[in-house]
Order: sequence, then C-alpha cells, then structure tokens
Amino acid sequence: MALGYSFPIYEEHKQTTQDRVEREREDVQSSFTITKNGIDTGYLGETLFKAIFPNAVYYQHTKNSPSKIDFILNDKKIDVKTQRKNNNKYFRGNPNFNGPTIPDYTKSWFYNKSDQYESTEYYAFIELNSELTECYLVGIVSCEDFYENAEQFYYPGKSDLTWKLINKQIWKHSILHSLENEINFYAEAVAT
Repeated sequence: MALGYSFPIYEEHKQTTQDRVEREREDVQSSFTITKNGIDTGYLGETLFKAIFPNAVYYQHTKNSPSKIDFILNDKKIDVKTQRKNNNKYFRGNPNFNGPTIPDYTKSWFYNKSDQYESTEYYAFIELNSELTECYLVGIVSCEDFYENAEQFYYPGKSDLTWKLINKQIWKHSILHSLENEINFYAEAVAT
C-alpha cells in the first residue's frame, strides 16, 4: 500500500494562486472556499499539483463543453480535489480518517460518456494544513475505483449526498507509485 507525500507550501505558491484567482475571478464559483488571505483552496491545490508534477499540462477545455478535468499527466485526465483541514490532527493522512470527500453531482462527470461531455478519469486528492504551510498528496485514484469503493454519507445538517474514502482506501487504490518518476520533490512554484 503506497502512502502519500508531504510538500511545503511556499509564499510563491500562494502568490501564483492569488494571481490566478484575480485573473479568473468570474470563474471562481465557490466563494466559501476563499480563505481569509484571499486564496482559493481548489486553485491552490492545482498550483501545488503543477509544482509537484511539472510535466502535467493544464487541460484546455473545448468551448461550450462541460468538463472538470484540470490536468493531463501521462495521458491521464485528472481532476484535482483539495481539502483544507481546519484541525491539523486530521492532517497528513491518518489511515483511519476520512480523506477528501466528493459531492454526489460529480459522479455524473465520470459516468456521463456522451460525445458532448469530457470525462474525468482520475481524482488527485490533496490536503492542506490549517496554516497553509504544508500540503499532503494523499493519492491519485481512478474515478471507477473511487465510486466502486466509496461510502455515501451526509454531513450533519446537510441534505446533499457526498462520497468518501478513508485514507487507507485511497492509498490502496492509488496509482501514485507509478508516477513517482514524475514528481518534483522540491516542488518549487511554477507560473500558471
């Protein structure tokens, strides 16, 4: 079972992300994920993914085509899922704690195979600590493995269905070990 990897978050990562958030402000739909520092959690996860995997290519969406693909890496279509931990005791891959969760509506992004729809093939799971000083690449799991093994649940007081795997399940199904030769273990910031 392959475990994930920890990487520092540098100020350059935050600034690269902030610059992108400002450029793409109208595309940022989840305003609740903006931290007090004005850094969008999902965009920071993508900045870190690109720093960790410098050969990953930002995916160019076809005009008017719905897609949630963020990167192409070794011909794999990857959607980066980032979660900021409010309590660091749950950070850095405790094997029995929940890994990042995925809302139910994203399931159709994988299962809808129509010609007009571009399908995600893999989820890359990244956790951020509460201070935004460290990230943990939990793993990269095929969407098929994720949905075959994930548990459905509802957050307390919420009516929206969500999917989750605990970290050791992510590690069990992760293809991260097959991509180790692609990893930049220094993970300097890169321009986006």
